[in-house]
Amino acid sequence: MSPTVFEYYFEPEDLGADFVRLIDRFGPTVGKRNWAEKVQDALSPPPTLHVQPETKQDAVQPLATQNSPVDTVLDSTRLERQSLAVVDSPLSQDVEPATSESESKRRSRLRRFISVHALGQYVFCLRSAVLSLEIGDQRDLDEPMPRLTYIPNFDREKIEEALSKELWKFGLLVLASLAIIGSAVVGISTVKQWHFHACIFCLACVLYSATYSALRIVELALRRHAAIAAEAREPEPQFDRIARVNWWSLLKCGYEPVSYERPFRHAELPIEGCPWRVLQQGNRRIPVIKAGSSKIGFKRGELYSKHQVRLVAYALLLESSGPFVVPYGVVLPTDSALGLAFPITDELRCRAIKLIGDFDRQLAQVQHDQMQPKLPEPKSRCSRCDYGSPTQISASEIVKSRKTEQPIVVLRSPRDVFFHCQCADRFGSAPPHERITRMGLSQIVG
Repeated sequence: MSPTVFEYYFEPEDLGADFVRLIDRFGPTVGKRNWAEKVQDALSPPPTLHVQPETKQDAVQPLATQNSPVDTVLDSTRLERQSLAVVDSPLSQDVEPATSESESKRRSRLRRFISVHALGQYVFCLRSAVLSLEIGDQRDLDEPMPRLTYIPNFDREKIEEALSKELWKFGLLVLASLAIIGSAVVGISTVKQWHFHACIFCLACVLYSATYSALRIVELALRRHAAIAAEAREPEPQFDRIARVNWWSLLKCGYEPVSYERPFRHAELPIEGCPWRVLQQGNRRIPVIKAGSSKIGFKRGELYSKHQVRLVAYALLLESSGPFVVPYGVVLPTDSALGLAFPITDELRCRAIKLIGDFDRQLAQVQHDQMQPKLPEPKSRCSRCDYGSPTQISASEIVKSRKTEQPIVVLRSPRDVFFHCQCADRFGSAPPHERITRMGLSQIVG
């Protein structure tokens, strides 16, 4: 994986007097090894003897002789130029020169990497993309939350382990039901009505649990059979359209699924992310993501634009991390091994690079209040967005929020119940969410 360089933008007038004197003395670029010593020297009382202060050129000159890239802090203009420098890429077109004011505001913030999830939301809604990035939403890193109804899939060993546990559980329930039936017979013979009724209640509970366990056994057995019976098959080389794939068939072809704990970061582009799984075989890497819905996949045979963008972005990240080849990506529904393979071409890579640059520029404008994101077109995209879903709020919370620098946007129902949502709080206007429309919420002005 390529080494990552972090860069911090700041204005001298925003720092304390001691650090301003430090920057004026040593310049904007200082080696990391001598940083602690120079900070201590700069903050210590001045000596009695008059010493000519170093110029910025004198402070930068010794760094040119160091060979270790870890001990060098890149110049801000150089890093920004390298992060967007792609030969003959669409990024070099339609780029307006930054004004001095916008450049000053851009340098006053911490440079952030764009997550792949936020980039996918960008083609869906700019507001959603900004919120995803600021909140830190990277759903491709998340596994399904553990719950009682969860049945493992995509891992044959876990399926067989869960099946074994469920068979033991079903056997114990059968034994418990037989014991309860025997106890009920004893209650009938001794003419103890309360004992008989208690046994009937316990037997009903055990039979319900046994029925539910039997259904899980059938589901796990079917998934295990699908994993065993799948044939080794993957899309044809150089295929040019979306193709149906089977997760188990890809594993039979020799691919090994790998899950990464930390996101990849591109060596040149300001983007980071980690797919749900990466299928590895030799120098081939196949990113696999979840669609988050059971309707997308084998049956419908189509993908949303945000899924396509995410796959291409993951291809760029994987190719940047080593000499790997990423011919296509795979999208799987929430809990199905039948998905879709999307071919990744050079043209799509160039479009994704241009899209990253466009999003980076618009993100800087939004964060510095130079542009207010509009609602997406069509506005029906807001109907089920998580960021536009209203949440009830009390009057005391409203009073507290008005004392802060960023007060919330209050939505009132016809029954004088107050709500708010993340999208309205961030951008100042409520989206046409289906719950907002159905509940008749109106925004309170002032």
